Amino acid sequence: MTEVKPCKLGKRHKWKFAHNRITQSGGPRTIRISKRGVYRCACGATKLGEPGHD
Repeated sequence: MTEVKPCKLGKRHKWKFAHNRITQSGGPRTIRISKRGVYRCACGATKLGEPGHD
């Protein structure tokens, strides 16, 4: 994951929950499913974090 650049609108980003992202990966016998939350700042920056509640 790339590093988040400084916020253009203030000293710090103000992250707001956008949606959850579910990803799957694996091979022929095993599969791994992970759920991460996508967060956005008003300046347009995004980051992945803990899953949010719908």
